[in-house]
Amino acid sequence: MKLLFIIEPVFFDTFLNGARIPMFLRMVRAFQDGAEVHVRQGGDLWKLDCAQDAPTMDAAHRLAKLTRVTGPQSYALAVYQKGQSWDGAPGIEIAQRALMLNDARARQAGNQLYELCSGRFGFDLYRLSAPLRYMQGLRRDVAQMDRFDIVYVQTAPEAAFLRRKAPGAKAQIEMFNNALETKQLFPASIQPRGTAPRDRRFLLPVPPGVRREAEYVWFLRRLAGHPDLARQTTVQARAEFAPHVPEDMTHDSDVPDFQAYLAGFDCVLVPTKHYTGLNNRVFQAAAAGCHVIASPDALEGLIPGTSEQAHAPKSFAQFRAAMARYPEHALTPEVILSQ
Repeated sequence: MKLLFIIEPVFFDTFLNGARIPMFLRMVRAFQDGAEVHVRQGGDLWKLDCAQDAPTMDAAHRLAKLTRVTGPQSYALAVYQKGQSWDGAPGIEIAQRALMLNDARARQAGNQLYELCSGRFGFDLYRLSAPLRYMQGLRRDVAQMDRFDIVYVQTAPEAAFLRRKAPGAKAQIEMFNNALETKQLFPASIQPRGTAPRDRRFLLPVPPGVRREAEYVWFLRRLAGHPDLARQTTVQARAEFAPHVPEDMTHDSDVPDFQAYLAGFDCVLVPTKHYTGLNNRVFQAAAAGCHVIASPDALEGLIPGTSEQAHAPKSFAQFRAAMARYPEHALTPEVILSQ
């Protein structure tokens, strides 16, 4: 069986991020299940070979090999990365099409609408537009459900949201949990914490994208008012984010292997959640033996229905208190990995 993945032009030319993680895991899963995996990148077709002994997801991505493919091809399934489109070409047959949704746009806007009402991340024009974006996103989500045969989502709540909002849509909704797949595909990446102290205390990974970064800018400004905690915090973000990092904090930009990078920290902070890749970062942190202080949104699909999720910090004041009392209110790797 042959599967085709429609991906962005720089997918294998740069590092993994939240938008690429679900697609890459789906490729590795297909490869390990015995399928022949092809990708469409930069307008050309390539055959993908994955390293069988790569210890981490980032290493497997870095070691992946592409061989150009030509001539007619027939695929049982074509999986589209969110935001990518391709109608096919002469000589290319596709039986079914699937979308790796990651996050429904309407649900993202719904999360931001909740944050607007709660005021937990302040107010700005983008957040004030959440009601309009919710309606626009809902129309786009329903339209996508009619364009594809299968839609992959990360969590049960997201699947329930789409089924409720688009009950008559064509697409079949299937679960593809990033954290569970990482655990099964890269068991060697799960390392015991050990008893030795780590070099650095808190890590705040910032996902790329101006809209997502706004929440983190707000969070960092508040955290800068507590120098004792700020000095213990490292911000991992793209180089362009540097002006927003308070001077008391360390800023790391390019990280080739995020899993190995995590091993130097005691605890990972995830104060918000606007896309599914953050769930995988929480799992990666636990796999690297890190404690985690995360919002209930970021824990969705990882530890559902537990008291730990119910007591996760919901405001900056609660985050600050959890950091000040670390490790008393942090989630342990065992709690996250046991689910």
